[in-house]
Amino acid sequence: MEILAGGIEKGESPQEGALRKLYEETGIKISADRLKQQSPFALSPRDSCLANIYEAEISMDEFLARAHHDEEISR
Repeated sequence: MEILAGGIEKGESPQEGALRKLYEETGIKISADRLKQQSPFALSPRDSCLANIYEAEISMDEFLARAHHDEEISR
């Protein structure tokens, strides 16, 4: 399990941001229809901002075929 975090860019939907962060941090590119949106949650009890949470299952073949990325994630 890998938990990615980051914000969305101007003009980007939360779903587009999730796909971009997945690729940036793992080198794995998937289609939007594979994202399953989960219930959002508050980052802090005093903050009205809700985090958008998505789940995606990645196969071992996809992991092994991933593109070179920023080296943040190691096996």
